[in-house]
Amino acid sequence: MSKITAEQLFEAIGEVKEEYVKDISVDASDIYNRNEKQKKRRSQIIKMVSAAACLAIVVLGIRSLSKHQEPLLGTQGMETCGSSTIIGEIVGDMYYYSVPGEGIYAYCITDGIHEKIIDEEKYRVYIVNTYGIFYSLENEVYMRKHETGKTEKVFAVDAYSDMGISFDETKIMEDIFIEVYDYDRKIVYERVLDDRTGADITEQYTNVCAKEMTFDEDDRQNEAQFYTVGDRKFMLEIVYHLEEDGIWRSTELFYEWKEGQWQKLTPEGEKEEYYSYVEFVNKDMIIVEYSYYMETKKVLYSAAGEDRTLPYGIRNRQISAVVDNYLFYEADVSDGLNKPMVCDSTTGGVWELKCYEDVTCEKECAQEVLDNFYFLTTDGEYVISNTAWTTKQYLWKLNYDENGRPCALSLLTTFDK
Repeated sequence: MSKITAEQLFEAIGEVKEEYVKDISVDASDIYNRNEKQKKRRSQIIKMVSAAACLAIVVLGIRSLSKHQEPLLGTQGMETCGSSTIIGEIVGDMYYYSVPGEGIYAYCITDGIHEKIIDEEKYRVYIVNTYGIFYSLENEVYMRKHETGKTEKVFAVDAYSDMGISFDETKIMEDIFIEVYDYDRKIVYERVLDDRTGADITEQYTNVCAKEMTFDEDDRQNEAQFYTVGDRKFMLEIVYHLEEDGIWRSTELFYEWKEGQWQKLTPEGEKEEYYSYVEFVNKDMIIVEYSYYMETKKVLYSAAGEDRTLPYGIRNRQISAVVDNYLFYEADVSDGLNKPMVCDSTTGGVWELKCYEDVTCEKECAQEVLDNFYFLTTDGEYVISNTAWTTKQYLWKLNYDENGRPCALSLLTTFDK
């Protein structure tokens, strides 16, 4: 697996501004690979959740100042207002999700066993990957291993007067990157934990981790995050500026390295630049959303150079999951209800996933079921959707047509905490 570090990128492309002290390296070759068409699993799943708030996402420290800072992988955890559950992730035959005010639950798809595995008061944010659940509370990080169900403390920092730990959602790798914000000393630094064991392996990522840096409110430093997709190189520039009301705000600009220089891809707004943020990235594509007040658009930049603006219906909806070249999301259709949708990233084609009562696919679901379709997650074999204002969730089988396209959902069962 090849890795490109910020330092290597600097050497390859030349001049980069010195104020970009936030070195970010991306190696996404194995993020969304699937073993079989009907048995696809994620090798890295990131879910950052606040147990105390409807908005769900907690990003501590400097990054919380960004207007559009959201999880990079297109996960839908932030889209929870109106639902009593935060849509989770499928890992193997297990589904992990959280209920605000209660904790993290595990549901077994094959036998229907359902249990709460972590109480809310024991964590602040968490990440689910193939091997376990990493979660933080104050100045400590714990790992609960899927295989054994046992939990152990894997990382801790000195308890200063004000300390926060958050998981770095911009590191698209298997291992777990932790950003530590020391508000007493006004510094931020990174540590890396092995994704299988939780062991501290920071020394293996010397050129990847961000340098220890200060975050003085009166001396905000700009940042640059770098991404590589195939042979193409991209940069997200985060520029901080102090406005008249005394509040620091940021503008995010997206660039591609072409003809020996960074060329801006972010469109021009009427009064100022569009805001940009990276919603999803793997070895084949990077999806960026540009936002200017009420106007937004998503653009897919592919390794093959076949870039396209995604259809209008997908623009204001967070991509829920990506399986091969298919983007799954929820959209308001003609009747104003949420419907499960698929976009083929290679053609731009969009279609609705029909919902059927059972695996025979002979009778479509009753309107009551469709009315309650809220947000979804999928691993390419199963789909789980939650409902508005309740903790009820639906388990579906994802069906494919003769051309290998996802085409319909068959309802298998419902479950509730």
